[in-house]
Amino acid sequence: MNISVNVEIPRELPIKELDRYTDLVVYNVARITLDYTNSKQRFPYLTGELNRASMAEGVVSEGNKTYHLGASGVDYAPDVWEYPQKTNWTNPNTYAQWYLTEYQNEKEIITNLAVNNAMKLVK
Repeated sequence: MNISVNVEIPRELPIKELDRYTDLVVYNVARITLDYTNSKQRFPYLTGELNRASMAEGVVSEGNKTYHLGASGVDYAPDVWEYPQKTNWTNPNTYAQWYLTEYQNEKEIITNLAVNNAMKLVK
């Protein structure tokens, strides 16, 4: 699953900071999405292993302003990811495709926070 993030460059941003700014925005979108997913208890939850593994892995850089969220060591995670929302989830707060759904539902808030956090670090 991929989420594309369009980054608008503020005019007041120094040119030498453009690359760092865009990387920070993309990273922050991933991090905030992970944190929202966790705090709102959107992970499927039976034993808690998927939740723990996801938070332990955190946001992983793949280079070139690309990051992923996952749950290393939880071999069933890709299968559960494909379950439909109509699944009888043991956690009623669970979303199917939890990261994607949480981002789509909170896109404006997550993006604004990501931009504001990035701007604090580059100014």
